[in-house]
Amino acid sequence: MKTGKIPSASLIRVFVIGLFLFGITLMNSAARAAAEPNLRLFINHTENFDIGSIGTYSIIVDNQLGTADATTMMTVTITLPRGLTYESHSGVGWSCPTTTSNPQAPDTVVCNITEYVFAPPNSPREYTTLDLLVRVDTNEYPDGTFPNQLTTNAIASIDGESITGNNTDSDPTSIDKSDLFITGVTFDPAQPEADQPFDILVTVKNGGLAGSESVVYRDVFVNQSPLSQDPDGCTTISPSSPADFSDWERGDFNDAIVQGGEVEQPVSTLTHGPSPTYGTSLPQGTYQIYVMADATCINRESNENNNIYGPVSLTIKAPYVCGLVFRDVANGYWACTFIETLSSNGVTGGCLVDANGKDYCPDNPVTRAQMAVFLEKGIHSSSYSPPNVPASFLDTAGHWAMIWIEALKNDGVTSGCGNGNYCPDFSTTRAQMAVFLLKAKHGSAYVPPAVGGSTGFNDVPVGYWAAAWIKQLAAENITGGCGNNNYCPESPVTRAQMAVFLVRTFDLK
Repeated sequence: MKTGKIPSASLIRVFVIGLFLFGITLMNSAARAAAEPNLRLFINHTENFDIGSIGTYSIIVDNQLGTADATTMMTVTITLPRGLTYESHSGVGWSCPTTTSNPQAPDTVVCNITEYVFAPPNSPREYTTLDLLVRVDTNEYPDGTFPNQLTTNAIASIDGESITGNNTDSDPTSIDKSDLFITGVTFDPAQPEADQPFDILVTVKNGGLAGSESVVYRDVFVNQSPLSQDPDGCTTISPSSPADFSDWERGDFNDAIVQGGEVEQPVSTLTHGPSPTYGTSLPQGTYQIYVMADATCINRESNENNNIYGPVSLTIKAPYVCGLVFRDVANGYWACTFIETLSSNGVTGGCLVDANGKDYCPDNPVTRAQMAVFLEKGIHSSSYSPPNVPASFLDTAGHWAMIWIEALKNDGVTSGCGNGNYCPDFSTTRAQMAVFLLKAKHGSAYVPPAVGGSTGFNDVPVGYWAAAWIKQLAAENITGGCGNNNYCPESPVTRAQMAVFLVRTFDLK
């Protein structure tokens, strides 16, 4: 045998032994690789987020792919996109000690949990769910640029894991926004007088997929149209086209306008100081009015191109001069406009007419006969003429107001003064008038609410026979009393007071 050479059989044995040892090494390595946790992470939300609201992400991590139990602290790192800010979290065992906030860039939230999570086939295989509450923060974007979708990323990590390809997940989240637009513009009064303040009543609807903020701006433009759209989400249209009248106080609408909701609010010409062009009113003439409504100076609407309404034609009439109808009612008389409104509606022609004019007798008491005429014309119309029927009261046959008294009875407003009489020439007290007015307004079957703790007037105790009627008359803004927080229930109603009662009860213009 020659020296320096290995026999072929020995060579084969060495090769086989080496291969065997190599295989053992590979198997040990594979076993070590397999015997480790293998985490999967899922992040999701249940509903779209609303502008300015709180949304929730649910993050689930499991060990269903692992071959070893998860026994050390597990960490989830969440990257919130610009526009979402960490608010709080929930989930048993979770802590989120580290939060990095940056209004100009994504935020990072790091959350930890120490929980023994078995590998299959044992149970449990899933960590306690982490719920992360985030706030939609529009302040992190310039005006008009807040996106319609934001994506949040999350990644899980744990010691002893080498396979990490399924530890990451992303969740694109749609952002629901309101969409405000105007459905109607009216004026109060409908034809304002020249050089007198008035209100522009604006009805705003939210047709978006989310409730609006409580801040709703309303700008009014006179004889000029603002820009055809609102590109930056603000009501400052342009320096060359300032609003003539505005109402932009926070909480104008008090509460958010819900999806599909509609709210009417006024823009007063007195609000926020005089207009640089018109002051607090408009001169006599006809104007074209444009109105714009918007939520805030952040783009918080899904459509910023439908915020302008108009033109609406508005006629400003000549200022009304009182004291030209009756000789005994001067322009400065406290009830002048009410008396002349009553006259213009055909409810009264006065108390005396002669060749030189007519009087109203404002300070004379109203008789029950006069009251019947006043109320019947208020109930029906100024041209109303009651049917000619026989007297049903013992003291009204042949009286000039007999048919008016019968009509008032047939309408269920009065049953007389007792003992089959009506007492047509007696004065009407202010307590009686409260009952007459409310029945004339609401119908013969009307009964006011119970008084409760107080009537609101010093001279009307809760037990007074007409207490509920008097309190309701005040509640409907028909009366403010007779002064010094009194109502003077037993005092006779004057013709001037009657004018105020009738105008307010029947909303005469």
